[in-house]
Amino acid sequence: MSTCFYFAAKNIYVAHNHDIYHQQNITDSNIPKHFYLVSLYESSNRIKVIKMTDITWEKVEQRGTPVPSGNKTERLKFIIGGLLIFAAIGYLIVMGTLNNTQYFITVDELLSNPEYIGQTVRISGAVIGETIQYDSQNLIIDFTIAHIPKDTDNLAYTLYQAVQDPQAARLQVHVENQVKPDLLKNEAQAILTGTLGDDGVFYATELLLKCPSRYEDVAPDQVSDEGV
Repeated sequence: MSTCFYFAAKNIYVAHNHDIYHQQNITDSNIPKHFYLVSLYESSNRIKVIKMTDITWEKVEQRGTPVPSGNKTERLKFIIGGLLIFAAIGYLIVMGTLNNTQYFITVDELLSNPEYIGQTVRISGAVIGETIQYDSQNLIIDFTIAHIPKDTDNLAYTLYQAVQDPQAARLQVHVENQVKPDLLKNEAQAILTGTLGDDGVFYATELLLKCPSRYEDVAPDQVSDEGV
């Protein structure tokens, strides 16, 4: 049977059978053979055995109990889970931003490069209103778009010019299983995802439309300025 001793100032603590007891009321009778009373002298680093004696023991609360390893594991799992959630949110934000600013090619680039045939690409062009055809029973839309440059300071004016210019490159578009959007109108900007067929038709699987302020609202002023 082993006994461990703990010291705090001149108080004496003995750990016996995994329990901690506080020494009280020392007497000289009934000395247990398996206990030793020891005292720590504050004036020196020596530990002195006083005598074998009988002690009245009082169980005290053990301090400094280590945190169970299970709690540490649960805390670590919680931290890792939180980091994964934040990482997923960040990924969704980044992907959403990239999708909103996804690169697209122009009608000129698509038609001038045969390597694009059969490949899934994203293009942009100006809708020519008079070419729009809609089969409401079969949900099929056909229309033509005109080339617009990638960079423009005035989108409404650029769309207007593209539709009015007979020399601008044009591309026929075919969309299936799509209800005709209200924004599909003359001089709307169409952003399309799909493939260019061998027949020269662009088969779109996704159709996005943007209608800036129509340039006709300011066209009379432009004509007046040119006539001066």
